[in-house]
Amino acid sequence: MAKSTPRPVSTVRSLAEALGCSVGTVSYALRGDARITPETRARVLAEAARQGYRANPLVAAVMAQVRAANPPGHGGVLAGLTWWRTSGAELNPAANAAFWQGATRRAEALGWRLQEVRGDTAGMTGARLRGILRARGVPGLLITPLPRADSALELAVDEFACAAWGYSPAGRVLHRACIHHGHAMALAWKHARALGFARIGLVLAAHQGPRTEHLWETNYQVQQRRVPEGGALRPLLLTQTETDHARLKTWLRAERPDVILTTLSLRGRLRVIGAAAGGLPLIDLDRTEGGPARAGVDQRHDTVGAAAIDLIVGQLHANERGAPVAPKLVLLEGRWIEGPLEGPPV
Repeated sequence: MAKSTPRPVSTVRSLAEALGCSVGTVSYALRGDARITPETRARVLAEAARQGYRANPLVAAVMAQVRAANPPGHGGVLAGLTWWRTSGAELNPAANAAFWQGATRRAEALGWRLQEVRGDTAGMTGARLRGILRARGVPGLLITPLPRADSALELAVDEFACAAWGYSPAGRVLHRACIHHGHAMALAWKHARALGFARIGLVLAAHQGPRTEHLWETNYQVQQRRVPEGGALRPLLLTQTETDHARLKTWLRAERPDVILTTLSLRGRLRVIGAAAGGLPLIDLDRTEGGPARAGVDQRHDTVGAAAIDLIVGQLHANERGAPVAPKLVLLEGRWIEGPLEGPPV
C-alpha cells in the first residue's frame, strides 16, 4: 500500500516566499495591521487559505504576552460599531460605557487599538461602512447593540473577524459575549428571598424582550416554579409611553408585590402613583455606575467587553473571517452588590 506524502506545513516564511514579499509584511497582514494595504492583506489571506495556513497557538500566546508587556505605539486596529449615543436609542448609556472601557483595555493589553465607528453618522450605509473599514485596514469588528430591537445591520461581514455584544444584531449569527441572564435572575431572587420578600415582582421595558431573546422573563418564570401554587406573579413590560403610569398602577393592585426586580429607574413613576407605591423596595437587575445606588446585580459589563475582544482576536490568530459555522456564546456572570432597597427619585 502506497504511503501518502504529507502536505508541507505552511508557515509565515512559506507564505512570504510564495508571494515574493517579506516575512514582516506577511506577519503584519495576518494580524490585520493598519500599515498593510487592503490589497496586500487580501493577497496574503488568499495564499494562506490556499496553503492551509494556521497560526501556531503557542507562538500566538507568547507574542500576546510580549505585546501586553510592551504595547506598541501603533499597531493593529479593531473597529467598534456603536449606536449608544444615538438620540432615542433603547440602550443603557452606563452599561455601554462600561462595556467599551473593558473592550478598550483588553484590546490594548493584546496589542491592538479599538477605534469607535458610530453607526448613527449621517449617511452611513453598509457599503460606506465597509469602505471605511477597508480604508483603515481593519480586520476585526466589534458590533454593539443596535439602537432599537427591530433595527437591522446592513453590512457584509465576510472579510472581518466579528463578535457581537448581546443578542443583536437581528438575523445575524456571530460569536457573542453576553451577560448571564439566568444567573443574574437566580442571584437577585435568592437575595430577595433572604431579605424576607415573598411576592417578588418583575418590571422591564418591553423592548428588552426581543433584545435579550426574552431571557429575563423566561428565567423569572423558572424561579417562580418554587412559589406555592397560586402565588406566582405576572411580569410587567412597560412600553415607555404615557399609558405606563396607569398600567403600573393596575399591575401593582392586581399582583401586590412586596419587592420589584427591575432594570428601569422606576422610583419617579412609583412616587407619582402614590406614597405607598413610592416606598416599594426595588432590586436592580443591572446596577451600573452612575445609576441608583440600590441593592442589585452588577453585570460587570467591562468583562463582557473584554470577552468580546478575546473572541475577535482568537479568530484573527486562527485566520478566520466572516460568519462562523458554529457560533460561540460566552456568558459572563454578574455579582451581587449590597445597598439600600430605596433608590433616589429619578
